[in-house]
Amino acid sequence: MSMAAEKVLAEFGGLRVDCKGPGLACARGGFNLDPELASGEEDRFGDFRDQVGRDLFPLGEAYKGEVFLAIDDIGRVYLLGDRIQLAGARIYSALDSILVGRLPRDIAGA
Repeated sequence: MSMAAEKVLAEFGGLRVDCKGPGLACARGGFNLDPELASGEEDRFGDFRDQVGRDLFPLGEAYKGEVFLAIDDIGRVYLLGDRIQLAGARIYSALDSILVGRLPRDIAGA
């Protein structure tokens, strides 16, 4: 586990927020910060790790389990589903984007 993942989970681990409705650019969503929710998804995380060129560690789920939340070793937070998207450069911006319905940024080549 990276230092970035350790810091996030020490501060936010176990936090669950339910949120829905229209947002700024897309539907607002909630999240559940429990890395165990990604148990069995090692292949998915490995495939996306290869695409972004950094190790990814699971943080939990977002949008009622539609995507996984992951963090890289420098603290960027991603949404992993059928594709990988950058939710935020840091955990605060990523969670804010999910809660207010800001569009994540597609990762080129993913």
